[in-house]
Amino acid sequence: MTSKNFLITSKNEYYLEIYEPDDASCVAGFYSSDQPFMAISVGDVINGTSLPDMSKKHHVRVTKIEHIIFTNTTSGVTHKVCVHTTAA
Repeated sequence: MTSKNFLITSKNEYYLEIYEPDDASCVAGFYSSDQPFMAISVGDVINGTSLPDMSKKHHVRVTKIEHIIFTNTTSGVTHKVCVHTTAA
């Protein structure tokens, strides 16, 4: 099976993990989907009310984006986007 067929016939998973301001050990929001998320860029502002696990509901500014991509025999390709933030 070619990698092209693997991507078409397998189930891909997408995860978005947004961290508390200046603390990558604390997740403020975690989302999963079977479709890719729209692009998030450094400098973007995220409304704190959309982050269910954030300790304070203030806006955050994206400071760094990290992509983790791996293959999994049961789910195909998994793409996790880690969003590092600071207070906006």
